[in-house]
Amino acid sequence: MIRKSIFILVNILISLQIFCQISHGGYPYSFQENKLSEEIILNTLNKIDIESLIAEDDLELKAKDIPLRFGIDIPTHFNLTNSGQWENLANGDRLWRLKIKSEGAFSLNFILKNFYLPRGARLFIFNEAHQFLGSFTSLNNNIEKVFASSPLSGDAVTFELYEPNNVKSLSSFEISFVIHAYRNLFGMVKNYGQSGNCNINVNCPQGADWQNQKRAVAMILTSNNTRICSGSMINNVRQDGTPYFLTANHCLSGATSNTWIFMFNYESPACIDVDGPTSQTVQGSVIRAKDSQSDFALLELNSIPPASYNVFYAGWNAIDSPSDSCVDIHHPSGDIKKITFDYDTVVSSGYTGPGSDHWHVLSWDAGTTEGGSSGSPLFDKHKRIIGQLHGGYASCSNPTEYDSFGKFAYSWNTGATPDKRLKDWLDPDGTGSLTLDGEDFNNALYTFDAAITKIILPTTSAICQLDVAPVIVIKNKGSVPINSLKINCLNNSTLVQTINWTGNLDFFETDTVYMPNIILNEGMQNLVIYITNPNNSTDLNNANDTLSVSFDALFGNSVHFEITTDNHPDETSWALLDSAGTVLYESANMTAQTTYTEIFCLPNGCYNFVISDTAGDGLVSPPGNYTFLLMGDTLGSGSGNFGFADTIPFCVNKAGIEKTVNDQNINIFPNPVSDIVNIEISTNSNDYNVEIFSIDGKLLVCQNLKAGHNRIDMASFDRGIYQFKVSNRENSQYYKIVFMGKEKGR
Repeated sequence: MIRKSIFILVNILISLQIFCQISHGGYPYSFQENKLSEEIILNTLNKIDIESLIAEDDLELKAKDIPLRFGIDIPTHFNLTNSGQWENLANGDRLWRLKIKSEGAFSLNFILKNFYLPRGARLFIFNEAHQFLGSFTSLNNNIEKVFASSPLSGDAVTFELYEPNNVKSLSSFEISFVIHAYRNLFGMVKNYGQSGNCNINVNCPQGADWQNQKRAVAMILTSNNTRICSGSMINNVRQDGTPYFLTANHCLSGATSNTWIFMFNYESPACIDVDGPTSQTVQGSVIRAKDSQSDFALLELNSIPPASYNVFYAGWNAIDSPSDSCVDIHHPSGDIKKITFDYDTVVSSGYTGPGSDHWHVLSWDAGTTEGGSSGSPLFDKHKRIIGQLHGGYASCSNPTEYDSFGKFAYSWNTGATPDKRLKDWLDPDGTGSLTLDGEDFNNALYTFDAAITKIILPTTSAICQLDVAPVIVIKNKGSVPINSLKINCLNNSTLVQTINWTGNLDFFETDTVYMPNIILNEGMQNLVIYITNPNNSTDLNNANDTLSVSFDALFGNSVHFEITTDNHPDETSWALLDSAGTVLYESANMTAQTTYTEIFCLPNGCYNFVISDTAGDGLVSPPGNYTFLLMGDTLGSGSGNFGFADTIPFCVNKAGIEKTVNDQNINIFPNPVSDIVNIEISTNSNDYNVEIFSIDGKLLVCQNLKAGHNRIDMASFDRGIYQFKVSNRENSQYYKIVFMGKEKGR
């Protein structure tokens, strides 16, 4: 049977690790201890040309379809080795401090790469006024090893890392960008306001009927955290609190969103202009769907906003019918939250010409929008989102100019694939709902309401094994803490297991549950998982008790294929053939300069990969490439000008992720593991290294091993199964390691 491939864009990565800027308490060590050296090494950055940046901004701001820039990112390479100073403390612990100054900045924020903190380490960032961010701890680790801070006022800040003696030298990060704010944003002055004077604070009397909807809207720091957009949390038909966020596609500016900062409740507490709080932030998101035609982007935040943020999840309307009045809630010019009103009927149109993919507000009756408002939600009179701001020319000085909002109804189902439309994410069970009201997930509606919110494994359309250990996420949506429930699993309509879960989940807390292994027959599977009997009582809301997933169970090796196209993907096609010449997989439509990955499930044997180019110049403009990997080993690769065709033969003969070579010099323990994996090398050789792969084959860690005892801290990993490959020059040995670190929280 020919199994057609399903492409997955590389930049749509699913990360389950908590990845946020939510801090974890405490105070900088230097605030409490006066026996430290007074002098801190200062790194002063080169001055920047503010006037030229302002001139560029004046040209960009006219149409609002480019995110408002407030700062400039300055590349740096400060790390724990080449910068700052370490100081040993009396108890054997130590402290690292570094001061950074960018003269004239209204605020500074930072992007860190290679970010990893061991358990016990604490990072703070503070300014001259002793305002600080942190502590940041191992809970802020993430699989991409990136971290972004929200802005701190002033032009000088200090980094302070506290590292206990038992994890000495295990911390790592590099400050890769310093963002110098040349606009006066984020909490510097009272009687505050950078936007036009016709704007209305959201807490003025005019906004009294929109107090729920305002709690959904947030300011976003985008594009290396130098630009600003607006957007909104949005509800889904399951009403399970998945942290979806709607904004404008142009806010992405061709980049991913993994370092974005989402700032909630940045608003004046009253109608007068008083600066709002800037501390309620969440960092990082995954792009779920986007499209340039209606200029929408649907993101999923990498962490659920804490209950203390009091966030609302806005409703929506996917019916293509004009509203006779509307409201926009937004952050014009990066200012505190504003509300804008139109009491006339919106007009269906194209963005700048004929079409039906946008709503035009012909003129605002109260307030306006500005740069920084991009991506903000347009609400109909029923308080449901009908679009997000794309652009336009309305302003306080031009109140009769129009604004253009990408139409929610067009974004709903027009795209050909889930990554280009909204319905697959906001109505994942295909109920056909076209309207949904907003929801407040900060208060329980039922006493007992246990929910299953996600099936983590299996999620792919095919798996290369005849067994599976399901991984699910359960959540307490009821007011009473849950300490027990039953989890039932059916496969192809047959009950295959029931497990009794015990724990302690408060309201809106979650737990990831690793279920026992299920043996499968080869072929299509329909796995249904449902939960019952919370605290041996009746669940009062059965709508969120069941999830299902369908997938194909095959037997073979999980071979990873990756291809990057050039500017002419229509000229390129490929096929994977077995030794008999049967086509097993073949290419689908591809777009220019895009990297695609795919998993082939191949039995032991030999194969031919054939790539063709109708123009006879291969992948050259710009150069593309293609690679096959099995457990980190390159089976074949190619790039550049291969002419009309290229053929790569390769063979696979692996035994999967179990041990394949009995190297008596290697001992890995414990297994399962709760935090530290120990790898003992019982020879004097330093030639060994270890690679750690996720269950889907993604390389996560590559580390040299020394003779004797080696420790690998898995505290930042998600719970699950990992593949360890320990190699030297002669052979490789494979292990399956089960990591059982705790994961529970909102």
